[in-house]
Amino acid sequence: PNSKQLLTHRKTCVHKLVAAPKDKEPKVCFLCSCSYVCQSSLNRHMNKVHGNTQQFLCKYCCKKFDRKYQLKNHINTDHDVLVIQQEGDCKFTLQVQNPKKDYSVSMLKIEKTDMIKIDDISTSFSNFTKYFDIIKCDTIEVNNFIGADTGSECLVICKESGNVIARDKVIISALNN
Repeated sequence: PNSKQLLTHRKTCVHKLVAAPKDKEPKVCFLCSCSYVCQSSLNRHMNKVHGNTQQFLCKYCCKKFDRKYQLKNHINTDHDVLVIQQEGDCKFTLQVQNPKKDYSVSMLKIEKTDMIKIDDISTSFSNFTKYFDIIKCDTIEVNNFIGADTGSECLVICKESGNVIARDKVIISALNN
């Protein structure tokens, strides 16, 4: 049977799974005969193996996770995100979201170019601020900038009122002191 037939069959038989009495008998998958002690384990098996899996998507790197706690752990351990917010025409607020360590964050000018520097990584501030004009967003999240090397690729996520409206990639340029 194809996956559409399996899903249709699953939907018609799901009431049998839910209506089963709460006893010590193992819960058995009617599609492949795998057995489980808990109904929740069988439900997870049905979703993961036979379709209908709800995946949790990392908004910074697009990795997928089966469980919400896995996504939270991934973000907390793998991502320090630079958040830039525009306040008025020329005022910007920079912060590192959920930093795993203390960062040295600074703005400097090199040959009339505004630069953003976090620890030893720097790039032109206009690499990021151009999105405020082009995309018309109010917040920019920059992923993979912190701790990256020159030439690394950053993911830029543009948001308006908290909603993602655009994604782009930027290459970190070298800073000449």
